[in-house]
Amino acid sequence: MQFKSTLLRRRFAARISVFALLFFFCSPLVALQEPAQQTVSPRDLPGETVVATVDDQVVTAGEVRRFLNERFKHLAEAQRNAALLRPEILASGLQQLIDRKIVFLKMVEDGTAYSDESVAVEIAKFERELQVVGETLDQWLEKQAISRSHFEFEVRWRLSWKRLLDRSLSDQALENYYNFNRRKFDGTELQVAHILFQDTSSESAAKMNRLRDDLSNGTVSWTDAVTGNSDAPSSNDNGLVGWININGPMDPKFTAAAFELEPGEISEVTHSPFGIHLIKCMDVNPGKNEFRDVIDKVRSDATEYGFRQIVTSTRDSRTVVREADWPHFDDDGNLIVPGDGNPAEFDSPDASESPDGR
Repeated sequence: MQFKSTLLRRRFAARISVFALLFFFCSPLVALQEPAQQTVSPRDLPGETVVATVDDQVVTAGEVRRFLNERFKHLAEAQRNAALLRPEILASGLQQLIDRKIVFLKMVEDGTAYSDESVAVEIAKFERELQVVGETLDQWLEKQAISRSHFEFEVRWRLSWKRLLDRSLSDQALENYYNFNRRKFDGTELQVAHILFQDTSSESAAKMNRLRDDLSNGTVSWTDAVTGNSDAPSSNDNGLVGWININGPMDPKFTAAAFELEPGEISEVTHSPFGIHLIKCMDVNPGKNEFRDVIDKVRSDATEYGFRQIVTSTRDSRTVVREADWPHFDDDGNLIVPGDGNPAEFDSPDASESPDGR
């Protein structure tokens, strides 16, 4: 009997793990930016406090904290706690959940979302498994510091998102995505050169655009343009950066622009944390990774792409309201920090909000 009880507990633990993994791996992992130097503590808002709404959908402070704790669970506790004091991180977490609500509402409209009845069936199964180990759903929710309504939404979101992925990301669809974006996955390397303006003012950007026009119509050569204008150390070497791949070593914005180019082509004016660039592709070394070699990476990238496409195409049809008491990004991408970022106006986050609620 003891063996049977242990086996049931293991199955139950596995079921909970499946719930967690389903959310973590089927939800797009939008990169949370590395925190800048500014450090503040969020106000000690109760977990049920609404920090944003998307039409009739709400996002609470507790949801954001649980989401970020899950995202940063690989960090040591001290590092994780430090990350969760950064306004950039708090704003990124909120934005991810806002985007998720936008995608969810689109699935509801399209009939992809699970019905209330189907969700109730799944929760009933979960409750029966809880009973095996002598626990009620209410007790489990209390331990996880999550409301029943939020739990119901989480179950509906995970199941609905998985259904959409299962319908959209067939092996053929993934292979088509690989072929269309082959350079991202096959290990291709580019030899690139660039012109850099460290001044990022609008006047500097306008100057860079004029320089690109001159390069396009042949009024100036690449060598002369580099020598007479670039702030980069490579200006003495025709602007040559060297060989890069999709994973580095250059900034992602620089890399993304470079990988749009064929040999001899020059990019549009590109902004990065280092300044303003014109990038020239000098040579291409094609990669050798085939679709089956990188299918997991292709699936992850296609999942993120699909998520972003839904957000981008439907965001304007939604009414998004971000509350002033939580750090957030405005519609232009500017970071808005309550109290103008004065640390004295913030308290440390409530440790009781740490459970991820999966």
